[in-house]
Amino acid sequence: MWPVLGLLSLSAIWGLTFSVMKEAIQVLSPLWFVAVRFTFAFLALAVGLALWRLFYRVRGRTRREKWTQVEVNAGIQLGFVLFLGFAFQTVGLRYTSATNAGFITGLCVVLVPPLNYIFTRTPVQWSAVLGVLLATIGLCLLTLTRGATMQVGDGLVLLCAIAFAYQIVQVGRIPRSYSILRVTLWQLGTCAVASLVSAVIFEQESLPQLLNAIQVPRVLGALLFCSLAATLLAFWAQTHLQRKVSATRAAVLFSVEPVFGFLFSYCLLGEVLTVVQAVGAFVMLAGIVASELGESFVKRAVLIRGKLRRLW
Repeated sequence: MWPVLGLLSLSAIWGLTFSVMKEAIQVLSPLWFVAVRFTFAFLALAVGLALWRLFYRVRGRTRREKWTQVEVNAGIQLGFVLFLGFAFQTVGLRYTSATNAGFITGLCVVLVPPLNYIFTRTPVQWSAVLGVLLATIGLCLLTLTRGATMQVGDGLVLLCAIAFAYQIVQVGRIPRSYSILRVTLWQLGTCAVASLVSAVIFEQESLPQLLNAIQVPRVLGALLFCSLAATLLAFWAQTHLQRKVSATRAAVLFSVEPVFGFLFSYCLLGEVLTVVQAVGAFVMLAGIVASELGESFVKRAVLIRGKLRRLW
């Protein structure tokens, strides 16, 4: 019961980030928001790891943890992809609604099987194909205007979904011998550095303007929430809780993140969907669920059928 509620709470936290970021980037530019967010997350994880090692030393336990170049390389590569994903997402939020951003970001689940096939030649199941088709139809209904064109913000968030899907594929290829915490530390650090460099190059804020923006309560609250709750806490909770439930149940719980995104954007920002957009969002969500659960349902049906035949 508690693992299910915990994973459902993670989906709610991630769904809330869209509304929180939407409000914050009205004051702080998107790239600076990403830069400060991941700098906070990196520093918090670095301090946490340092305290953890100090705790073991005080108790007289020696833990020799040697950094390896392959872990560093993996963290840097994943961090750069993570930077692209959050940069596209946060900039895109300036030009689209938090509701659209939530549903489009959820497409990363559907995009994982095709990308996984490209990079690992893993066969694509029929449920993944169905999920892609449904998600594409839903995306068109949700985002296309009367002129059959996609808004700039929706297109940027779609690039974010592709980046997140690619990152998921690459994380799945990390050998179990690697230290996840060390890879994550380098990933967050790389994302923070890349964000800082891009913000300095492309954004126009001076240091006083940046400091004034960060001191605004809703901006500081959004930064702390996104860096600590939606990044560090979410990473730790997912790692521990997902081991206690089946992959199928976890997929269902994570698939409702866009729904939470819509609920929070409706309550906090007053965003609403047209009838066509609502149908598109529902079809897109159905595609996400079908992509994750189709094969599991078929295997379960075959198993039940076999048991019934033995009974007969």
